[in-house]
Formats: sequence, structure tokens, C-alpha cells
Amino acid sequence: MTTPNTTDVADDKPMVLKQPSSDDHKVRALNHEEKSEEENKPQTGNDTSNSNKKFFSKFGKLFKSGKNASDSQSSADKEIAEHMKASQIAMSKTLRLLLLGAGGSGKSTVFKQMEKLYRGKDDEKQLEAAKEDIYRNIITDIYDLCKHNVKLNSMGAGAQYKLSSDALTEKCLRISNWTFQYIWDDPLGRLTRDLALEIDALWRENAMRLTWQERKQSHVMDNTPYFFDKILDIVPDAKDATTASYRASFDDFVRVRDCTTGIIVKAFRAQTDYGEYMFEVTDVGGQRAERRKWMRLFDNISVCLYIMALSAYDQCLFEDNTKNCWDETLELFSKTAHEAAFGSTDWVIFFNKVDLFEAKIAKIPFSVYQTDFNADDVHNSDAVKKWILDEFRRRFYDGLSKEQIRKRGNLYFHVTCATNEEYVSKIIQRVHVDLIKSQMKKMGYLM
Repeated sequence: MTTPNTTDVADDKPMVLKQPSSDDHKVRALNHEEKSEEENKPQTGNDTSNSNKKFFSKFGKLFKSGKNASDSQSSADKEIAEHMKASQIAMSKTLRLLLLGAGGSGKSTVFKQMEKLYRGKDDEKQLEAAKEDIYRNIITDIYDLCKHNVKLNSMGAGAQYKLSSDALTEKCLRISNWTFQYIWDDPLGRLTRDLALEIDALWRENAMRLTWQERKQSHVMDNTPYFFDKILDIVPDAKDATTASYRASFDDFVRVRDCTTGIIVKAFRAQTDYGEYMFEVTDVGGQRAERRKWMRLFDNISVCLYIMALSAYDQCLFEDNTKNCWDETLELFSKTAHEAAFGSTDWVIFFNKVDLFEAKIAKIPFSVYQTDFNADDVHNSDAVKKWILDEFRRRFYDGLSKEQIRKRGNLYFHVTCATNEEYVSKIIQRVHVDLIKSQMKKMGYLM
């Protein structure tokens, strides 16, 4: 089947947006408007709508007076025409981006990177608040890791999972018996220096690192090594006067796993080669319980950014140990992409966590997911990326008539590492250019 609107941009050079000045960020935020995270439904297009209401209300009093009706009518017609033209231009320069993807895909990490890209600097309040979430992530991770290690040893999985001393084995067993309330409550008070030292000692064990590599059903987080490798910096010795207290960096912040709940909408103005544009970005929860909220967001969307975790081909869902992550991702895409509201919407697929994928595919063959995959390519990362790209393309056009395909939106692909700020910045800039061009074509400004 011919797929004329599909664009592969995984490896080509990104097109860079116009730089306001050499000192500014890649895309300068001219204005940052944030809507409350408590809103259950984003008020799409309300700025223009409210402006129009205020504008037209002033003519009511004018016409009711009955004075100079002819002149008033002529003046009003001209002013209305100019206002409507300005409103139409403003609407045409507003792009609404919807972030979708299964839980654990890295969708919220992309959202965080986009925030900083538009804003141009760190949000100090966000970084300050991140400390509690980071501590909670660490406590949850060491619990999950110890629990999985105990399970592997009880199953006789192999001597490589045994810790090097009875003392460490006892610590691992004790941590694995923590209760949910113990894990969740008061992480800032729970993660003491003594516990940090225990975590550091356990993480130094090769058995624990091998346990992390066997995490496909244990739900130990991908970023566990990042935080455990610096655990003694995150929880410094309070008795050491020369040691500064911990402050989360942006790199720490983007690696925190925080399941998105509800709907988060943020709008930004950015200068591009095509002038100033408003980008309204919406993030919604990816786990199954959150997806019922997606339907209300499907109208007036310029593009869907669909995030998938390349590295999760051998992993199961956080909320369902019986469901493979890739199966869930592909089925969810097939269902969502064929919603009537998305008939002409552009889609951008982010193949995320490429760094973890490259490391994993060298050790774990792709045949654990696709059993009939070419035996010569089961460790070939490029062959696997081509396979998944073709699978998305097939599902995007599956079952459509020639006329429906002709009207179908564009399909773009990008390989990403959402925790890499520079990497994501370049890709988002390229996405902007592609979307603006697509929007202008739809409006007849470009052929």
C-alpha cells in the first residue's frame, strides 16, 4: 500500500528554528502561560473566544442608542472584519499538541523537556519539590529490587544472584518485607544516611545489578542505576559540615518516575522561522485507569505525539503483569489513531529510551518478543527499529480506503532519549518545523 504522507526522520539532520540571539535558548519562550493541573478539561481556544465576546459586546450599546446608525454600521462592519481577520490569523498560528502513550513510555519526561525548552531555564520550585519524589522513588526502587532478588534466590535462579555476605542478605530480606505504608509515607524522613549507606552497599553487589537487569516483571525503574550510583550525594552526611545539602538538578528531575494523573495543559509562545506561534501542550496519564479521560481531548488537535519505550520489548505493564509493553503500545496506537477525530491529524512517533534499548538488544535477543524474527538480526538494533517503524506505518493505514489515505495526516518518526536535554531539544525543533509546514499546507499557504 502506498503511504505518501509518511516521513522517516529518525537519523536525518534536524532543521533548526531561527535563533533570537546567540545567548538565548534554542527556542526562546516569549511568554509562559500555565493552566491549573486541577482542571479536568482544557479550555481549548478560550482565549480567542473570550476576546471575541468582549469585542462584540461593545457594539450592543452602540446600536441600541440609534444615533448615526448608518455611520455606526459602516464603522462596526469594518472593525468587525479587521478583528475577525486578526482572530483567524491568531488561530492559524496556534498548534495544539497532545502527548499520548502507554504508562512507562517516558511521555511525562518528554513533557518536562518541552517545558524547559520553551521556558529557557529551570523552574526552581519544581526542582525543590522534586526532592521528595526522588527520595520516594529511591525507597520504592530498593524495595522492589530486594524483593525481586529474594524471589530469584528462592526460585534457585542461580548463584549469580546471591549476595556476598550474610549481613547483606539479611538487609535485603528486611527491606523486601517493608509495608506499602512504610514505603510511601514520609520519604524525606525515611531515607536517612544510614539507609543510604545500606542501599549503597547493596548496589555495589554484582548480584543486585544482575537483578536489576532481570527486571522485566519486577517493575524496578529504568533510572534506578542513575539514582543509586549517586545515593550518598543525594543523602549527604548531616554531620559533615563541608557537605552541602542536596538540591535536585534538572537531570534528576527528568528521571523521576511520577505517574501522570488527570490532565495537564500548558501553553507557550515561541519564535520560529515562520513567525511567532503558540504551542499548547497537553499531557494525560498513560496507564489504563487514566485513558478514559483521553476522549474529551480529541477535538481540535493539530498533532499527536505518541511516545513508546523501545527498551520495553521484553517487559510487562506496571498495572498488568500478563501484558507485554509493546503489545499494549501497538494495540493502543491502532485504536487511538483510527478515532474519527484524528482522520486528518498529524502523528509523530517517538521511539524513546534508545540508550537503554541499544544496551539491552546486545544482550537480550528481539526473538523474546517476535519469535519468528530473522535469527541473524535478533541483536541488530537497526533491524528492530525498522521492524517497529514498519509496524506503526502498517497500523496507521490499516483498513483505510484510498480516499481516506489521501486525507490522512502525516506520520513522522523520531528516535529519542527523553532524558537527554540536547537530544530532545533538536528533535522538538524539527517537529515544530514539520508541523508548521503541514499546517500551512492544510490552509493552502504551501503546496
